[in-house]
Amino acid sequence: MGNEPWADWWPMAVPDEEPELEQALGQFILSWGVLERELDHSFAIVFRVNATLAACIYANLGTKAKVDMLTSAISMLAPLLGERLTTRSHNLLGTVSDWSNVRNTLAHGQPIQFPTDVPVRDKSAGWVLTRQSARLRYDVVWHIVNPRRWRLRSEAVQRLAVDWRAATLKLYQRLYEVSDDELDAVCGFDIRVDLRDPRRRRTRRTQSKGSSPVRSAKRGKPPPPPKTSPA
Repeated sequence: MGNEPWADWWPMAVPDEEPELEQALGQFILSWGVLERELDHSFAIVFRVNATLAACIYANLGTKAKVDMLTSAISMLAPLLGERLTTRSHNLLGTVSDWSNVRNTLAHGQPIQFPTDVPVRDKSAGWVLTRQSARLRYDVVWHIVNPRRWRLRSEAVQRLAVDWRAATLKLYQRLYEVSDDELDAVCGFDIRVDLRDPRRRRTRRTQSKGSSPVRSAKRGKPPPPPKTSPA
């Protein structure tokens, strides 16, 4: 390594050392770990299983998958939990989902040195985290980083962890004495049967003004000729 012909004109970019910023970023990651731990602990309570066995449910899940599972389970248990606790739990889980986007920025963002000739509002930023995506189109987003911003985010995540722990305690208090019969009574679901014909839906999408070429062909008639402008 280092002897490649392009090594001199394409050096590896590494952000300058900024101890205060690095400490703030590390603190956010620790705070996020506390929040995710509190989410994990609530699985045994919400799903009413052994705490060690519950780890087999959440151990391989990402944060948003955990949030989806807990949200749907709490929705099903709503008759036992009451409207207030159900709404509170849903709101907290929604906030966790929102914050997971911030966490993903830090976990997956690529650091690049901030160009000095690009005007930005936050003049204290020395480098940025770059997120890229290429789904419908290629998209690049710069996330400006500075110590103060990430300290505030870390504090917000810590408060969220405390709030979710308090909600988990109330969930436990409500569900601890629920009998299996009571649980069976509320754990139901509705079945929706889709009787629509996908072929008919495709036919409708191919229709245009006037005669439909698809339907004309089904009736044994040739499709109408395309309209042409007179020369």
